[in-house]
Amino acid sequence: MSLKRYEKILIVNPFGIGDVLFTTPLIANIKKQCPQARLGYIANGRAAEILKNNSFIERIFIYERDDFNEIYQQSKTAFFKKVVSFLEDVRSCSYDVVLDLSLNSSTGFLMKMAGIKERIGFDYKGRGKFLTQKIPLAGYEGKHIVEFQLA
Repeated sequence: MSLKRYEKILIVNPFGIGDVLFTTPLIANIKKQCPQARLGYIANGRAAEILKNNSFIERIFIYERDDFNEIYQQSKTAFFKKVVSFLEDVRSCSYDVVLDLSLNSSTGFLMKMAGIKERIGFDYKGRGKFLTQKIPLAGYEGKHIVEFQLA
C-alpha cells in the first residue's frame, strides 16, 4: 500500500500511551515516504502528551471515550452535540485518508461521518465494516504490533 498520493493523513489510535508509542515508527515511516503529507492524529489525552512534541504531527485531536460515555449517560442531546462537534473539527481538516488502528467498527463509521473517503485499517474479528481497505488481522501471533502497523 502506497500513501504517496495523499496530502493529508489522519492516524487513529485511541488506546494508551504504550500503544501510541508503538506507532512512532509508523509516523516516521509515513513522513519518510510522503514528506509532503500533513499528519493528524486522534489519541486520548494522556497519549496525546507524548505526541505534542513530534514534529511530524501537525494536528492532534483528543478523543476521551470515557468522557463521551459519561456525557451519553447524562444527556443524549449533549452527547450528540459533542459527537457532531468532534466530527466537524476532524472534517474541517479535509483528510484524504485515515489509518484506523483502533480495531473498532465504530471508529470507521465515525471517520466516514467525518467525510474521510478512504479508510484503511485492520479487519480484526470482522470489525472493519466501515473501512474501504481492510487488512486482515487474526491476532498478533508471530509479530510485534509495531511490525503489523508498519506492514
